[in-house]
Amino acid sequence: MDEITGKIIDFSRAQVYGVSLSNAIENEGCQRYLNKVISQNIKIRSFATDRHTKITAEMRKKYPSIIHQCDVWPCQNGLLKS
Repeated sequence: MDEITGKIIDFSRAQVYGVSLSNAIENEGCQRYLNKVISQNIKIRSFATDRHTKITAEMRKKYPSIIHQCDVWPCQNGLLKS
C-alpha cells in the first residue's frame, strides 16, 4: 500500500512449487513478491510480515535497506483467545 495515497499498489497470491518444506513456502513467496516489486523500480521503505524467523533472517541478509516490521495481529489474537 502506498502510504501517501493509501491505495493498494499490488496484491499477489502466491502458489509456490518446488519447495519441500511447508515452512519454506511462506519465505519463498515473500522473496518472489519482493523481487517482483523491486524489478518494477518501486521503492519499498518498509515491509510487514508475520514473525516468521526465516523471513526475518532473509530480510536482514538480502534486503537490508528495507525496514522489516512484524504484524502484531497474530500475537494480539492469541492473547485475546487466552
